[in-house]
Amino acid sequence: MNKLFSFLTKNESHHILRFCAKVFRVIYIVLSIGTAIYCIITGTNFEFGVFIAYLILGILSFAMLMFIGIFIEALILGFSNVVENHFEELVLKNKTEDKKENFYLNKKQKAGFESLEKFNELRKSGAITEEEFEAKKKEYLDKM
Repeated sequence: MNKLFSFLTKNESHHILRFCAKVFRVIYIVLSIGTAIYCIITGTNFEFGVFIAYLILGILSFAMLMFIGIFIEALILGFSNVVENHFEELVLKNKTEDKKENFYLNKKQKAGFESLEKFNELRKSGAITEEEFEAKKKEYLDKM
């Protein structure tokens, strides 16, 4: 699941899966019909009893391939619905797995680090000097 959704937006992910399901549907329908027709045509070269056997084989192969195809298509569409409904949760889970933080911060420490990040952005933009940033950094680190 690592980086599965990193390049997709919410509006793209389930549409791609649904498109894959439609392409798969075309493939298994064509394969099922082709197999049944092949069995029937092959059976016409033989006598009546063998033709009936090939006809039954064609019908069974058609039914089996359709059943398997519908099942796999349903799985793809089901996953598409999961992705559509729980996209944000999956992305957040993926981001937290990437960070792999082994420590937990209390609310005060989190607030301090968020403030330091804001001061760092101000320093990078030139709004405050390096000395002012270092002073605020020392002040927040002393509080923790």
